Amino acid sequence: ATRFLFHNWVRHSAVEWADPDAVRRSDRLAKQALAQVPYASLQWNNAFHQVWQEMLWGDLGEAERFAEAALNLGFESGEPDAMVIFGAQLFIVRDFQGRLAEVIPLVEEAIADEPEYPGYRSFLALAFAKSGREADRADCLTRTSPKASRRPRTTSGRRRTACGLTQQHGSATERRQRCFMSGCTRSLATSFPTG
Repeated sequence: ATRFLFHNWVRHSAVEWADPDAVRRSDRLAKQALAQVPYASLQWNNAFHQVWQEMLWGDLGEAERFAEAALNLGFESGEPDAMVIFGAQLFIVRDFQGRLAEVIPLVEEAIADEPEYPGYRSFLALAFAKSGREADRADCLTRTSPKASRRPRTTSGRRRTACGLTQQHGSATERRQRCFMSGCTRSLATSFPTG
C-alpha cells in the first residue's frame, strides 16, 4: 500500500512539475503496486485518479467513462464519497465539453437536499454563468441558505436523493449522470515513512 501511495503522490507532484512523462511513469508504477494490494479503497482511489489524467491528455470521453467506472467501484466498495467525487468530476467534464447547462437540474437537486453546503451554490452560479443565464446567476449568488440544522451526510441518502431513483428513469449512463452530487475532491494527506 505504501508503494502505491508514494507513486500516487509522485503522480500528483509530476503535474505540478509539468512533466507528463513522470505522470505516466508514476501512474504505471502506482498500478503495478496496486496489483499486489487487495484494498478496495485504494482500487477506487486509483480509478478516480484516472479521470483527471484523461482530462489532461484531452480525452473527455475516456475521462467520463473512467468517472462512471470509478463511481461503480466506489458504490461496490462502500466508499462514502464516491458520489461527491463523481459529481465534481462530471461537473468538470461537462464544463470542458461546454455542456454545463445539463448539470443545472442536478446541482439544484443537490441544493434542495443539502441547502447549507456552500459549494453547491458556487457550482450552480458557475453553471448559470456559462449557460448564459446571468439573471439566474445573480439571483443564485444573492440567495442565502436556510439555517436548518445540518443532517449527517450518508451514502444511502446521497444516492437515493441524487439519483432520484423513485422518480427518474433512463439508461444506466443517464442514471449515473443524475447521481450528481457536486463537491470538492479532498486532497490526500498521506505521510510516507523515511529510512
